[in-house]
Amino acid sequence: RQSGALQQAKASDLRRAKVLLFSDVAQAFYAVRLAGRDLATTEDSLRLWRTVLSFIPAAALVGVLEELVFRGMIFRHLAAMSKSVAVIGSSLAYALVHLKAWPVDGAAAWMELAGLMLLGIVLAISCLATKQLYLAIGLHAALAYGARVNKLLMAMPEPSLAWLAGTSRLVNGVLAWIGLGVLG
Repeated sequence: RQSGALQQAKASDLRRAKVLLFSDVAQAFYAVRLAGRDLATTEDSLRLWRTVLSFIPAAALVGVLEELVFRGMIFRHLAAMSKSVAVIGSSLAYALVHLKAWPVDGAAAWMELAGLMLLGIVLAISCLATKQLYLAIGLHAALAYGARVNKLLMAMPEPSLAWLAGTSRLVNGVLAWIGLGVLG
């Protein structure tokens, strides 16, 4: 049986994960509302709303499945060696699986790899801090949702600013790294 304190901690982590996912949804709704005035958007508004609403369960599923693999299995297996090996190893595996530019050549590919690695580290640290997967699942689902909906709502800055603002992947660019660092 679980102690009352452990059950409260799990419930608190689950609440945090839900808040992260629902805050992403709220931001998407707000952005959609502004889309007519300030943000570039797709021509088909029905497609936009369908994606904004229907991607919620998909993002949650991505968060659950990927965190079960990367933090639930790989991280826990590597933790038998050391916590540092677990954080770096699971984060590197996560980054390599998600890297779009393969083989890695050019500054953009290295920036994407660094951003993915940093995200993996944030997710691993969330597991270390809570001893649960709930927070990592919520963070992962919120980012997956944000990255998907972001592509429909906002035009990315001109390519010469990609080093600063990143791309629609939400993990590359100095501003994304600062955000991930604050999260971690």
